[in-house]
Parts: sequence; structure tokens; C-alpha cells
Amino acid sequence: MTDRGALPSPPPPPGPLAARAFDHYLTGLARKHFASVRWHALDDWRAWPALPTLVVANHTNWWDGFLSHQISRAMGRHFRILMEARNLSRYRIFLRIGALPLERRSRSQAMRDLAVATACLAPDALVWIYPQGARRPAPEPIHDLEGGAAWMVERHGGPLRILPVAFRYPFLSEQQAEPLVLLGRSWVVGQGEVPPRGVLRDELTASLRDTVASLDAMIAGESLDDFATLIAGRPSINNRLDAVRHRLGMLDDFDARNG
Repeated sequence: MTDRGALPSPPPPPGPLAARAFDHYLTGLARKHFASVRWHALDDWRAWPALPTLVVANHTNWWDGFLSHQISRAMGRHFRILMEARNLSRYRIFLRIGALPLERRSRSQAMRDLAVATACLAPDALVWIYPQGARRPAPEPIHDLEGGAAWMVERHGGPLRILPVAFRYPFLSEQQAEPLVLLGRSWVVGQGEVPPRGVLRDELTASLRDTVASLDAMIAGESLDDFATLIAGRPSINNRLDAVRHRLGMLDDFDARNG
């Protein structure tokens, strides 16, 4: 496989039944384990022109790919995500809901897999890639991203939106963690000359680093009022007790988020 030639035919998008079933499963799972899952976008994504979108995200947690699916559903887009081939071979059911294999142990196969993922870039889909290459500790700075995302941008050639996304899983005022997802500032490439791959890689690194830093600053200051609930989880035990007291008229001052 080279950088030239026609892209392969993409696999069919996830079927609506499989997408709904997975959405139902993940929603129940998140409600069990989290106080809530919330998200916020720095762009007005509803006003975006119809363009293919490549999502570059940090990867620190087992949940990242699952929440990527829920974000895609909330935005009304088909879900596509690159997943390491040796892991996907163990859980082939994920092929039904939009996972695409990426064989990292062979450069030629990796290029073929990236070409398939590039062919999936369509206006009705979000294609997710985690360019850190593997799950990394949350405090680790964003640096030295792998080149797959930049390769896809260059290979696609035409107008393409790039969307950086940051995930964090803080414990705040609730008994359980409250995952937060920040959709950063997106930009469009390919309307003119596509920058060289090295420049693209630097731009992707900077945008993802800035998005993660913005989310970390919001968490540090607990400036989270703009985050909307993606999945409502299970309230903390003090909230549940105070809700009963409030209904019985025994508690006037009640805030559902922290009792």
C-alpha cells in the first residue's frame, strides 16, 4: 500500500439496530458507574457545514471509546473508531458498531487500515482516532503523537474538519466519578493546499494539547456550568436521602447535584 491510488471501499456503516442496542447497553453501564457524564463544545457543531470529520482524542481510560460512541450518537453521526487489530480480533462484536482495525505491528498493513479509515470519512460520520497510540497516564503531557492522523488528513486531500476532543474522569462533588468530555476548537483543512504531513502532525498535537489543557483548567476551577448532561447517572447516597427529606418537607435548601 502506498500513499497514492484510489481509496478502498469503506465497510458499511453500523446498522441502526446495532447502534441503538449498543447505545442502550452503554447508557445503562454508565448510569451504574458514574454520577453523570457531561459534555461541552467550544464550537457550535450544529452550524457546521456538511463535511467529513476526523476526531483526534486523548486516551487515558477504558471508557474513552465507549463515550466516543455516545458523543457520536448525540451529534447524530455514524460512529467509526480505529481500534488496535489484536484487541479487535478478541472482541469482533465491535465491528458491528463501527470499530475499524489498525494493525500497528506491520507498517504496510497499518497503511492499508488507515486507508480504509480514510475512506470512511463522510459528512454523516465521525471517525475517531487516538494518536497517542496507546492508553497513557492522565498527567502525561500530549506530545510525540503518532503519524496516522496526519497521514489520513493528507491522504484524504479534500475539505476535512478536524475536531480535538479531551476526556477526563474527575471526582468532584459526587460519590462517583463524573466524566467530562470537551469538544475543542475545530478547523478545516483541504480547502486549499494541504500542509505537509509534519506540519499537520504539529498542528494536531498543539490542538489536542490545548483542548486537554482547557478541560483541566475548567476542572481545576470547577467552571463546569456550560457542560450539558450526556448521561444522567446514579445520585450519591446523601443526595438520595436529602431528596426524600425535601419531598417530606424536612429540607428547604436542596441542590440535586450535591444535596
